[in-house]
Amino acid sequence: MFDWLKNEVTCTGSILFRGTLPPRAEEFEELSNYGISTRIQPSPRNVHWMMELYHPQWGEAKLAAFRDLEPPRIMIEQDFRLTDEERTSILTAGTCLWFSLDGKKQDVLKDRKNALRFMNAIMGDSGIAAIDLVSQSTWSRETLKDELAHDADLDVTGIYTMHAVTADDRFTSPECYDGQEFVWLHSHGLAEIGFFDFDIIKPSTDLFMNKADILRSIAFGIVEEQLSPATSRFSLSSPKHPMRLVKACDFQKYALPEYRELRYGAEEGHNNNRSVLCEPGKGFFGRWSKQIKPANLLSGEIGDNIMFHFSTSATELMAERARKTYHVFRSLVGEFEKTPFPKLVKIGIVTDTGDYSNREHMWFEVDKCCEDHVEATLISSPFYVSNLKEGDTGKYSIEDLTDWSIMTLWGTINPRTSVIARKLRQRSDLLEQFNRMPIKE
Repeated sequence: MFDWLKNEVTCTGSILFRGTLPPRAEEFEELSNYGISTRIQPSPRNVHWMMELYHPQWGEAKLAAFRDLEPPRIMIEQDFRLTDEERTSILTAGTCLWFSLDGKKQDVLKDRKNALRFMNAIMGDSGIAAIDLVSQSTWSRETLKDELAHDADLDVTGIYTMHAVTADDRFTSPECYDGQEFVWLHSHGLAEIGFFDFDIIKPSTDLFMNKADILRSIAFGIVEEQLSPATSRFSLSSPKHPMRLVKACDFQKYALPEYRELRYGAEEGHNNNRSVLCEPGKGFFGRWSKQIKPANLLSGEIGDNIMFHFSTSATELMAERARKTYHVFRSLVGEFEKTPFPKLVKIGIVTDTGDYSNREHMWFEVDKCCEDHVEATLISSPFYVSNLKEGDTGKYSIEDLTDWSIMTLWGTINPRTSVIARKLRQRSDLLEQFNRMPIKE
C-alpha cells in the first residue's frame, strides 16, 4: 500500500537571493547552528564553489554556486502556493544557488521534507525563497515557515504542483480563484518521480474553490498505481461517475480540434508521461473509441452530493498529518475566531460493524477546540453509523481526527495549504470586513 513512498528520488532545488552575485561559500558557516556540517569540494569550471552538507537526521546534500545560473521565473509566476505579494517579492531575486539531496529514507515524503529543512537553513536571513525543481513548487519564506512549524511528513500535494491556463492563454493561480475562465488544468511533478502527470480540460470552477481534494484523489490514484496512463474505465467517486485516461499524445491526435486547442502551448514537455481525464468510450468497443471528449464530471458544477474516495493508506497519511498539525488548526481558529468562516474537523467514527478499521469519516463544525479533543456538531447525515444524526453534538478525541478545514470565501485553509490564511493576513481591510459579518448561531 505504501510502495510508492519507497522510491528513491533525488531532490533538487534552487535557493533564491537578491542581487546579481551569488553568496560566497564562507557565508554559510552559520549552518552549524542547524547541526549541519560543511565541506568544500573541488569545483568544475562552470561552478564558483561547491560544498557537501551533512545533517545526522536530514542526510547528505550538495550546495553549489553555478556560473550564470538564473532563478526559474516561469515556475515562480505559475505557482499557486504564493500570494500576489510573495510572488512579486520573489521575482526580485537576481541570483540563486543549486541544491541536491539524494533520497535515502525510503520515503519520498520524508526525503522531500528534509530537503525543505536544508533549503530553509541555507536561506538564512538573506534568502527570499526556495524552489523544488522536481515538483516545480516555489516555497516562500512564509510557506516554509508554515510547513516547518510541525513534524508531519510532507503531504502528497508537496510532490507535485498544478498549473492553470486561462481562456486568454495565461498561466495563473488555480487555488486563488477570482472569477477568470480556466480552460486547461494540469499537474507537474508526478512523472519526475516515476509515474505520470494528468490534465483536465475545461476544468470546473469548483476545483478552484472547495473541491480541490478531487485533484489529490486523482494524484493518489496515480502514485498508488490504481490508475495507468491509459486506464479505459474507472471511478473515484460515489455515486460513480466513470472516466478514462487518454495519453496526451493520443488526445492531441484524436480529440476534436475544439478540445485540442485548449491545451495552449502543449509542446513536447506537456505531451509525454501525461494523460488527459476523459469520458469513457461507449459500448463494447468503447475502449478503442477515438471519439475523445473531456470528462464531464470535472467540467461542470460538481456540487456537494458527491464524495471522492481515498484508499485506506491515503486516508492514514492524511489523518497523521491532520493530527500532527492540530495545534496549527487551534491557532488558526483563535486567529479567525471573529470571522463567520466555518471551522470544521473530520472525525473517523466506527461504523455499526463495530470494527475499528471500518470507520465513516464525517465533517463536524467545531464549537470548542481543546488540547486533546474537540466539541463539535455533525453537519451531515451518516450512512453507516445509526446512533448519530445530523445536528448531534459531542466530544471527539484528536486520536480520531482525520482532517480539518476552515472554509473562507477565497478558498480553504487545511493541513495541506495555508495560502488563503496568508492572503487574508495581507488583506487586513478584507479581514476586518469579514469580522463585521454576523456569525451563524
